[in-house]
This record gives sequence, C-alpha cells and structure tokens, in this order.
Amino acid sequence: MFKKISPGTAIGLTFLLPLMLLVLGTAGYRIIEGWPLLDAVYMTVITVATVGFTEIHELSDTGRIFTIVLIVSGVVIIAYCIQYFVLYMIQKNVFGNLWRRGMEKKIDALKNHVIVCGYGKIGYHVVEHFLSMNEKFVVIDSEIPDQEVLKGKGVLFIEGHAEDEATLRQAGIERANTLVAVVGKDADNLFIILTARGMNPDIKVVARAEDDANKNKLLRAGADKVVLPYEIGGRRIASQVLMPSVTDFLETAMGNDDLELRMAEIGVAPSSRINGKTLVDSDVRKSTGTIILAIKTGEGGLITNPSPSTTLNTGDLLICLGTNDQITALEKLAGRK
Repeated sequence: MFKKISPGTAIGLTFLLPLMLLVLGTAGYRIIEGWPLLDAVYMTVITVATVGFTEIHELSDTGRIFTIVLIVSGVVIIAYCIQYFVLYMIQKNVFGNLWRRGMEKKIDALKNHVIVCGYGKIGYHVVEHFLSMNEKFVVIDSEIPDQEVLKGKGVLFIEGHAEDEATLRQAGIERANTLVAVVGKDADNLFIILTARGMNPDIKVVARAEDDANKNKLLRAGADKVVLPYEIGGRRIASQVLMPSVTDFLETAMGNDDLELRMAEIGVAPSSRINGKTLVDSDVRKSTGTIILAIKTGEGGLITNPSPSTTLNTGDLLICLGTNDQITALEKLAGRK
C-alpha cells in the first residue's frame, strides 16, 4: 500500500531529484575530465536521457566509470520519480477531475433540458428512452455505481442529493424546462418537488409515486403529473390479456426500437405556414404522411379525432402518428425545424 503523496513531495521528487542529478553529473565531468561547463551539461543530459549520442570528448577510464554510475542512477531516479508522479495523479484523480470539469461545462451550456432525479429501476428506463430520442438531460443521484457505463453513453450526471438546492443549481434548474422525480421514496420526491418549485416556479414536474395515497400530496406540492408504476403495470397486463392487438400497436407507436412508427406531439409555431389554416387546407396528411390523432389546443382543450375543418393555431399541440421521416417533415411544416 502506497502512502498518500503530498503536492510538495510530488513536485520535489519529479523536478528536484532530476535537477540534482544534472548538477552532480555536470560537476563530475568538470572535475574528472576538466570539460567546459556547456560540454559537461550536454554530456550529462545525453547520458541520463540515454539517447545514445557519441561523446563530444574522449573519456578517461575514471570518466567512463562515472558515466556508468550516472546512467544507472539516472534510470533509477527517473523511474522512481515517474512512479510517485503517477501515484500522485491517481490519488488526486487528475484525469477524473478533468473529465468532471468538462462535463460541468456541458451541463452549464444546457438550456430547456430535463433533470432526471433518481437513477434506479425507473430512472434507468427514463434515461434509455431519452437517449433514443436525443433528448437533452442530466441525471442526479446520490449514488451512481455504473458511472463508466454512463460516460460511455455520453450521459451527463451529478452525484449528489436532488433535494439540495446546490445540486439542483449545478444541474441548471433555472434553465431547465422539466424535472423528473423518480427516486425510490415518495417523501424524497416530495422534498425534491418543493425545492425545485421554489427555485424555478415555471418548471414542469413529473413525479413517481410508490403509494397511491401519496399521489395527491405530490400534486399539492407542485407536481404537474404523478405516475403510479404499479397501476400502469397492472393496466398494461390487463390490456395485454383483454386487447392484445391494441396493446401491441401502442407499444409500437410509443417507441419500439425495432420499428420506425412512433407517436409524437408537435407544437404549431407562429411562423408556420399552417398557422390559422384548417387541417384540410394545410394538407398535413398529403405533404407529410402523418396521421393527426388529436389536437391539444393552446387553451388546454383536447380535440380527439379532429375533423378536416379543425383550425390549427399557434400554441396547439398536434398529437400524431408516423415514421421518423414523416414526423420530421411535420416538424418542419409546423415551424419547429
């Protein structure tokens, strides 16, 4: 087990010992061979570096013995210094800190992103889906065991407690548009929501509730939506038994990686050429190929199976079904790309 190396010791071993070797070698050649200062320094450097240049002067027997000692001493001292320098770098986690600072800069540059609080069983699947959708997000968890896996996937993460203001501020809570609270305990999610709401009143909050009795508490604390995983799982199983074809279709539309067909929601921008037009006049289906399943109006209403005469306005959300290319075409038509 190596002892902990202080910065002073690391600097001393890395720089002072080679410097001492240079001084001793120069003095030795000056005394033994009587060479000029520059020649003695040059001979010492090429000897310690073992670069293999021919001697600039003929060496005496004593000089050759001194050169042998200098070479051996140089190899030992340099190896010793490298060992402690590498040990110091490991102890200080220099490369890890460089990576961490790089990640912090990327997090600081995020805007309108999602903060995922909790990387457990639910958080893992949230992250995987966000990755498949190229969503901007950062993960917060008090303990992330598979950090190397997340680094390999390019996931930005912070190891800390999501209910702490400092941690949320580091994740860019003021610039984020959505917070996902999916830690294991409902009480922790409650504190996260309260803290996040105090720091950014306009942020959208989606939370997980373990217990159905806590759903209303989380809503009163400021959550916009509360998801009950066990309730959803039970409904999914029942649907698979009663309506297997419908369930398979919805699974495909909601993000099956094997097929392109998916559902999406796309907002109508003020600059869009379909703004103020009806569905039939905008020619959405013919020009993009997407199917408009519903329209969520800017006032919050929901129009299911909209008629061709339905007017599209700024702020409306088009809930549509189509392939990736069709969805992209509709995004361009709606002025989002």
